[in-house]
Amino acid sequence: MNESIDLAGLTLPSTLEPAKGDYSRYRVVPARYPAATLGTILAGLLIAAVLGSVLSNPRWGWAVFATWFFSAPVLR
Repeated sequence: MNESIDLAGLTLPSTLEPAKGDYSRYRVVPARYPAATLGTILAGLLIAAVLGSVLSNPRWGWAVFATWFFSAPVLR
């Protein structure tokens, strides 16, 4: 594999091999929707706020839920 690449019996000259670290043939394309990142962050914060509110609210009675959910008849 000094001067060519063997691809299923086909050989390509070494001039067609891209040089390692040579990214000049790639084109930089800007993000099409830069607000998507901001929307994702806001949605994550909203989900975290709702979960924090539900899990930390004493009126939901998580102790009662745990008592009944992990009782012997339910686990059987």
